Amino acid sequence: MALEYRSNLIGVFVLELVSISSMIILWTAVYKTEQDVAGYSLYQAVVYFVLIPLAGFITQVDISEKLSKEIRTGTFSNYLLKPYTFWVAAFMEALAAKINFLMLVAPIAAAVMVFLAMKGYLALTWSGLSSGLLVAVFAFLLHFILDLLIACWAFWTDSVWAFKHVKIILFSVLGGVSFPLDFLSARLAAFAHVLPFQYFYYVPVSYVLGKNTGSGRILLDCMYMVLWMVILIIVCMLAWKMGLKKYDAYGR
Repeated sequence: MALEYRSNLIGVFVLELVSISSMIILWTAVYKTEQDVAGYSLYQAVVYFVLIPLAGFITQVDISEKLSKEIRTGTFSNYLLKPYTFWVAAFMEALAAKINFLMLVAPIAAAVMVFLAMKGYLALTWSGLSSGLLVAVFAFLLHFILDLLIACWAFWTDSVWAFKHVKIILFSVLGGVSFPLDFLSARLAAFAHVLPFQYFYYVPVSYVLGKNTGSGRILLDCMYMVLWMVILIIVCMLAWKMGLKKYDAYGR
């Protein structure tokens, strides 16, 4: 199990390294004809894409596949017989996995950020770092609720694969994974800022880069995330209640 976990961890780093390298190559080509794009210099754009996977280390949640499988196979019934709710069990499992993962990657993430700061590529400040971390923690909670909602679709479908990939696309385009939201047109950027996807990558990285400043801004972002949590919890509870009425666990 330990060997498998280490192999998965190495795979994550290799995948992120390939992704970052591809983005850097792409945007280096773009900056050959431009000195500045939407307020980002080439160095700032490179640092942005380096920080994206570091934000994902905190905000990323992937429980929908496992939970949906338990619903489809009937093992989900075991939770209904226990004194605690399915939601609590799922959250504690996700939180434990996240803490375990962060204990392994935090030193590497810290080393990368210190290196960027020492080289002068990143103007690291305590307020920017703490604000980015706070948003990332809130985003983890928001992402958990979103992934739980995706898992609820297993009550009606054989697989949540399609919903997971829609989520990935939304994160890529509207969450700032493929490019900063500043690169979008004014109308598309306004649309993206209404939705919650920006908080998983773009917003925490923007705080670390010093693009977002002021206590009022961080308070407003946290309030928006709490609002989206409430909305998603209500939708999730409705889906949960309707799903339980349809749920059958044959042979259990």
